[in-house]
Parts: sequence; structure tokens; C-alpha cells
Amino acid sequence: MSEKQPLPAMFKHFAGQIVETIELERDIGDMKIPYREPTEAGEKLISEIYNVAAQNNVNLRVWHPDMAGTMDYNPGRLNMHIVPNAEGEWVIQDACNFG
Repeated sequence: MSEKQPLPAMFKHFAGQIVETIELERDIGDMKIPYREPTEAGEKLISEIYNVAAQNNVNLRVWHPDMAGTMDYNPGRLNMHIVPNAEGEWVIQDACNFG
């Protein structure tokens, strides 16, 4: 992935918006591994971001908390990230990268 850079103008109004998440547990063997995923309200916000991307012909991937993904490099794909803020809320990061 490339270096972080400011969000493109079409996405700037999403920066800092809270993405509601819920903590769940995944059983892996005899271990319980905590992870987060967006709630229905969080998914709605993420869908809005994907809609803006589609309307502007942008190849986009939004990285959820604890999301695993392939590391296939795609220089034309914009990666946005959901990260914790100082209050512990999960928000849309104000930076992105390509790859």
C-alpha cells in the first residue's frame, strides 16, 4: 500500500464520522478471539461511502476494525480505514492510501 494521504474531496465529509461497532467473539479451536464488526447503523454509513465511490467510478475498499483481507496490491484502489479515536469510538480516518 502507498503512503497515507488526505481523503479525496468527495469523501472528506465522512472523515471523523462514528461507525457504530459491536464486539463479538470468534471460536478458534479452544480459544475465544474478540473482534469488532459494524452494527446495522455502521453498515449503513459504510454503504453511503460505497455509493459515493460508485457514483464517482472509484474502486474502494473500507477496512473495518479487525478485518482480514487479501494483500493484493491494486494501485487504482482507494483504501479507507475505520480506526479508534481518543474516546475509543471507531471513526472514518481522515487519511487514505492506494493499493
